[in-house]
Amino acid sequence: SADPKTGKIYFVNTKTKKTTWKIEDTDFAKPTPSLNDPDVRGDWKRKLDAKSGKHYYVNTKTKATTWNVKETSFGVEVRDSATSASAAAPPKPQPTSLPTPKAGEVRGDWKASADPKTGKLYFVNTKNKKTTWKIEDT
Repeated sequence: SADPKTGKIYFVNTKTKKTTWKIEDTDFAKPTPSLNDPDVRGDWKRKLDAKSGKHYYVNTKTKATTWNVKETSFGVEVRDSATSASAAAPPKPQPTSLPTPKAGEVRGDWKASADPKTGKLYFVNTKNKKTTWKIEDT
């Protein structure tokens, strides 16, 4: 909208009815996700955690976050309606190979532990306390 006296542009939040002169306080300042952006699917955006090097996912509507791709639209194969059913699915990205962790080592939310009887490594999620024997699940 424009101020009738000055002609200066201002912005109105249609939900809260608050006004501002600053575009940076509005959704206009936020980037619009491209339909071709490989890091956006539906309401989900894939981000890279710099510390662990792993992807996590943010729901742009609810602001919920998860490490589990299966809880997001990235866990579902999406096909363009123009793509034929016989077309091959795009290749899946290969995980980067990291050295096998040692017992006690922490990567992201996961801690490597050794089974006291067998010495075999298992992994404990330090946030939700879930465990797994498979490093690829971490």
